[in-house]
Amino acid sequence: MNRERVRELIKEDKMTKWGLEAIAHAFNPKTDKDEKLKISSSTLKALQANKEAWKYFQKMSPAYRRIRIAYIDGYRKYNADIYKKLWRIL
Repeated sequence: MNRERVRELIKEDKMTKWGLEAIAHAFNPKTDKDEKLKISSSTLKALQANKEAWKYFQKMSPAYRRIRIAYIDGYRKYNADIYKKLWRIL
């Protein structure tokens, strides 16, 4: 499920009650609405070590920051080799 897309649909008043019921097992608009970005200390340090990447990251919208961090952390959990390569590129 794309949480950012659901948030946008709710904000635009395009999410129906049936749609919310269908995703209720994974998304609660009352508690997920103000979800704060959580970045692990190692990911944050690596990101800040690359001045250009850090500057770019800070210009991103909060929604896009959450998406990018989730993408990177996903690789950390499931494919450590690609995770390490991501930090060499950044």
